[in-house]
Amino acid sequence: MIFRISDDRFRELLQIEEEVNCDIGAGYDGAYLREFLADPKSFQQIRQLQAIVVAEFQALLETLDLGIGQHAAFVCGRDLVLERFRNPSVEIQEQLWEAASLDKPQLQAGQDEIKLMLHQLLTQQDWEKIAAAAATTVRNQVLEYPRQMMNAS
Repeated sequence: MIFRISDDRFRELLQIEEEVNCDIGAGYDGAYLREFLADPKSFQQIRQLQAIVVAEFQALLETLDLGIGQHAAFVCGRDLVLERFRNPSVEIQEQLWEAASLDKPQLQAGQDEIKLMLHQLLTQQDWEKIAAAAATTVRNQVLEYPRQMMNAS
């Protein structure tokens, strides 16, 4: 998996290299995500960022008041968020590079940026999967009710 940057950012870095007449590098040692994540400090920073984004997702679900479907929606959404972190779009990659350089208090203070990243990570199709997971749990609970009443009699 290649960790890419946008064309504009690449041109900017290329211009800087030309101005200073040296190779500053574009990204982490060849710009490979797996190498970036293999570095313990970088990996820890990304894991912190993942935890903060997942916590923000959970807080968002709590505002939706999904009742019994909330846990299923969270599990589904958490898995989708973590999957998106494994193969992020170029825009998200740039945000990850930037956010990875921040310490945990700075990350937590940037709630608006985290919400924006969450919005960009999850597609409409992802939200439909999350809604379906919650709806399935509610449906199963409703359908189980008559069976429970029959067994109680």
